[in-house]
Amino acid sequence: MNEGQVVDGSANVIRWVARIVGSLFGLVWAVGPILSFIDELSSGVYEFSVEGLFVGIFSTAVAAGALIAWWNEKIGGWMIIIGGLVYGTFAYITAGRNKIWIGLFIAVPFVIAGYLYLRYWRKTRTKA
Repeated sequence: MNEGQVVDGSANVIRWVARIVGSLFGLVWAVGPILSFIDELSSGVYEFSVEGLFVGIFSTAVAAGALIAWWNEKIGGWMIIIGGLVYGTFAYITAGRNKIWIGLFIAVPFVIAGYLYLRYWRKTRTKA
């Protein structure tokens, strides 16, 4: 958003819902793998896995998108949507049971948050 630009109330609600959903889920999905990694290192039972590496990469990408979206809604929103879809697809492929639910549980909150960021960005740009 440009400095000094007046934004109506509905746009602010959209932005804050996007911030809350994106930050909450970004934090949860980033902290989980980090704590799991720390626990495995401290117990001395750490085994490298490609699956764990991808979970770490996807979690970091989505959390970074949520952070970037606080200042740049367009770039952050697209990062959250793409990261959420890729993360959800990965979860669907690697899950043992309930594949569709796990994929949706991971992807949907990020897609919603990213969509709201993009909606806010567009709403603030078309008000000339």
